[in-house]
Amino acid sequence: GVSEQGLQKIKQAYEREGDYAGTGLGLPIVQQLCDQHGLTFEFESIEGKGSVASVLVPRVKMETPCSAGKT
Repeated sequence: GVSEQGLQKIKQAYEREGDYAGTGLGLPIVQQLCDQHGLTFEFESIEGKGSVASVLVPRVKMETPCSAGKT
């Protein structure tokens, strides 16, 4: 898990906590995509225990699909 201070840091592009490999772009990219598409991005972490990242997609009622061969 990530510390509270580290959590603020890793939300910024090119930032990482510790000696983990990577560019530090993953979380900022996910956040930006969620913002652009009206989705919610949550990142919860307990230091020394673990982290959970979630993308929440709103439930919408779909229109009835066309029958086979009809458009």
